Amino acid sequence: MKFFYKEDTIAALSTPPGEGGIAVIRISGSRAFDIAHRLYKKPGGGCVKFEHFHFYFGHVADPCDGKFIDEALFLIMKSPHSYTREDVVEIQCHGGMTPVIKILELIFAMGARSALPGEFTKRAFLNGRIDLIQAEAVMDIIRARTSKSLEIASTQLAGKFSAELADFKDRILDLIAKIEAPLDYPDEDLFACDPAELAASINSLLSLAIKMKSLCEGGRLYRDGVKVAITGKPNVGKSSILNMLLCEDRAIVTEYAGTTRDIIEETCVIDSIAINLCDTAGLRDTDDFIEKLGVEKTRESIEKADFVIVVLDISSGLDENDEIVLRLASRYEKDFMIVFNKADLEAQLNPEEIAVKYAVDSAVISTVSKDGGDNFKNILAGKLKKVYKSDAGAVFLASQRHREAIASIADSLADAAVTINSGYPHDMLLISLREVLAVISELCGESFDEAVLDKIFSEFCIGK
Repeated sequence: MKFFYKEDTIAALSTPPGEGGIAVIRISGSRAFDIAHRLYKKPGGGCVKFEHFHFYFGHVADPCDGKFIDEALFLIMKSPHSYTREDVVEIQCHGGMTPVIKILELIFAMGARSALPGEFTKRAFLNGRIDLIQAEAVMDIIRARTSKSLEIASTQLAGKFSAELADFKDRILDLIAKIEAPLDYPDEDLFACDPAELAASINSLLSLAIKMKSLCEGGRLYRDGVKVAITGKPNVGKSSILNMLLCEDRAIVTEYAGTTRDIIEETCVIDSIAINLCDTAGLRDTDDFIEKLGVEKTRESIEKADFVIVVLDISSGLDENDEIVLRLASRYEKDFMIVFNKADLEAQLNPEEIAVKYAVDSAVISTVSKDGGDNFKNILAGKLKKVYKSDAGAVFLASQRHREAIASIADSLADAAVTINSGYPHDMLLISLREVLAVISELCGESFDEAVLDKIFSEFCIGK
């Protein structure tokens, strides 16, 4: 994606393509009103002068021959009171690709060009309506898979994350000013900062940065979801557990071992957490070539998973295959829990003893009688929140870019703390503090690299 001159007028379909009740075509730029005037035909004839924040019902017609295309509503938004802070027109016509394509062809013929992915939001950012974090929150709202992720993304679009960073930046600027004043004006008899006061300020900022880092990490659970692998030896009920979590019969369940030979992936939502479930083939030694491939895929799924559910059969004692599964989960240093299935049968295992041995949470269930299902889901959700440090409600839906930036801020402040505690000259603190300012400026988009913007907005859909 490249930067274009601000006077370019862009247009795109902003609703999903295909048949629907209504399609919305958005036009933004200096020629938006001129194009709309030429397309709009007032019922009964006559001229109209578009006013800001008004809807106009009429016909879309070819300006060359006057041929009727569709009935539509024209929504008029004058600069700077629009999404992009440019003149914007939204044409609401009937859903369907034929009228949409025809109207867009007319718009492009009159001098507009097709908008690039995310270009409307990009213009909103470049024109100062929102900062870069808020722009990214727009995409998080669109992609939200749970009510919690939508709630958090909405607060970020409203500027909560940005406001906290702005306050953080102000504190850094105040600290820099206190350090620089006596250095820049040695003849003014300004007192140098007290080292203890400086150390307290830096440690306070470092604690806040560490807290923000934790909140950003916790937000991954709601922004990206979590990949959970269900694993165990054959015939312990892995597919039945998948079906229980999904509340539908997604996986084939039989009494025969080795039924699942490929990875089945589905998503469920538990306590506002999007969980990407992977039902894996049973782990065991086998001579069946196809089943061997499935077992190898299971090992790969465990390695790639964020969290692992190890399923054991409570009605039979631990065997070599169970031990393989438990060792595998431990070897990859995965956070996992144990689910003891088949509680409707006579128990041959002590769940508490095994859970203590591996220092993990556990649940006892029966996929036949459904006993323990709700408790299992609660334990799973609680465990995931604990792993991702998401117990507190005030998390941020942080992307990889955000997490790396906040981690960099914490590292720079840690360096500053070492500097002041080691008794080095105060002016050496300025290096670390200015590094923090630079990172915040990049994070909020006050200074930016074109390649970074290209990557961010290329992930948007066309028309947003």
